Amino acid sequence: MKMRLNLFNLSYRKFIMVLALCGLVFADGCAATNPGSGTYGRLNRNREVSQIFRSYEILPDHRYYYSGSDAYPSVVIGIHKDYTLVAKFWKPVDITPGILQSWLGWSRESLGLYYYKIEGSYIVGGKGQQVGVWFPYRNHEAWGLVTVYPDNTVNIKTPSHDEPRRIRVRD
Repeated sequence: MKMRLNLFNLSYRKFIMVLALCGLVFADGCAATNPGSGTYGRLNRNREVSQIFRSYEILPDHRYYYSGSDAYPSVVIGIHKDYTLVAKFWKPVDITPGILQSWLGWSRESLGLYYYKIEGSYIVGGKGQQVGVWFPYRNHEAWGLVTVYPDNTVNIKTPSHDEPRRIRVRD
């Protein structure tokens, strides 16, 4: 007696073949939408980056972008001029110390003690190269998925725009 799998009335062997074929089609679709075999990068938290933003310093060899609302961004990034950002959801900004100061002022007022948990990060490529800087204004747990391609194109997934958790201080 042959054992049958009740899923679509296929035998077990046919089911495995269909499943494998679906996996190949899925993998091929991923490869087609992600050409160039990029390497994943990471965000390396660093107090030096926090100090750069908190002192309203503009890195001259970087282009700046932000994510979130125009008045209250979630994250600001600076991408080194040697790299090109795929800016689908990032908004470019001609950054000035005044803009950084107003964004940080809002962040400090609205977040209270939580503001001091926010730390900047270096954006680092998969081979260890420094691609840029990252500073979250609203949530210290904000992150982005970093991919660096061989042609120095960078793709960074924008973080969610959830409000940060509030820290309550008891008397």
